[in-house]
Amino acid sequence: MADSYYQGDYIKHPVLYELSHKYGFTDNLPESALPNRLEEIKEAIRREIRKELKIKEGAEKLREVAKDRRSLNDVASIVKKSNSKLAELKSELQELESHILLTQGNSVSNGRDGYSSNLSTPTSTLGGSVSSLGGGNGGLIGGGHEQLSTNDKMLISLEKQLNIEMKVKNGAENMIQSLASGHHGRDKKLLAEAQQMLADSKAKIEFLRLRILKVKQNKEHAHKLSAQAAIAASGDGENGGQPQRLETTLEERIEELRHRLRIEAAVVDGAKNVIRTLQNNKVPDKKALQEANISLSESSRKLDLLRHSLDLRRLELPVDSPAAHQLKSELQSVQQASSPIPVTYTSLQPFHGGLLGGKPYQQVSSLGRCASVSG
Repeated sequence: MADSYYQGDYIKHPVLYELSHKYGFTDNLPESALPNRLEEIKEAIRREIRKELKIKEGAEKLREVAKDRRSLNDVASIVKKSNSKLAELKSELQELESHILLTQGNSVSNGRDGYSSNLSTPTSTLGGSVSSLGGGNGGLIGGGHEQLSTNDKMLISLEKQLNIEMKVKNGAENMIQSLASGHHGRDKKLLAEAQQMLADSKAKIEFLRLRILKVKQNKEHAHKLSAQAAIAASGDGENGGQPQRLETTLEERIEELRHRLRIEAAVVDGAKNVIRTLQNNKVPDKKALQEANISLSESSRKLDLLRHSLDLRRLELPVDSPAAHQLKSELQSVQQASSPIPVTYTSLQPFHGGLLGGKPYQQVSSLGRCASVSG
């Protein structure tokens, strides 16, 4: 039975299967406990990295005092093995972190089954985390708010990862300060590795903050939809079945688009910062760089679509209206204050040929100077 379980586990989560056996986590776990197991393995890898760094640091100190060739050769062998082990551990850590993000993404996009088994968790265990996230819109209270509960759980998980990365960042900064001010300042390799770890941690912190921003946006949107549904339901009872206005006004749609435009611009700006940080690394993480480029491309297209939609809504306003002039100047200022990113897509509405000339619409997407999203 255990063999069949692990065979199925290997097919579904090969990374988890291999790393679990390597670090001694071989007990049978349900699918709902997968995030906790991933975090346990991640912490075990970090402990091994810290252990290898201490071994390497000790070997480097021995190299400074060693005089005979045999001792120097032994120290060189230790350092070489430690470097190889560190490279392997860092590769495993990056692969595991990618698997964590992929697992979370699948949990959100493929439905709520992954979280439904956890909805019976007492709210007292989650109350502190939800209140720290500003989850004042009902939080994890049930009664039809499954999407809000999913977003709250996602926020808690992301905040936990962010706190861990902040600790890693502080540890790397302390290590750099110790190496720079200590007696072994000649150890350039160890200092470079600590600086690399700091740069990676900063990039991951930036990425996690962007994810938190997006989830909060989804949570706010879901809360608005549930509020509108509640108002519509209560209106049907009060007005005796009279038809209710379910469609939002033009002003409300414009304000919603402007809000989403600002959020998407901040995401693109943050993705650019992450790419810039990864490209400046001596050994760039190709996988993380590829994911950041994909995220930048998707957000740029969304930004272009939002700008185009806002421009169409502007045409629906009266020509002499102050709101139309304000929206036009805002779109122009956003476009002029940014570097262009060419984005091309084909219109799926051929009856708008009078506006687009019946040709594929091509827009130069550009981002304004957005506010910092570093929290």
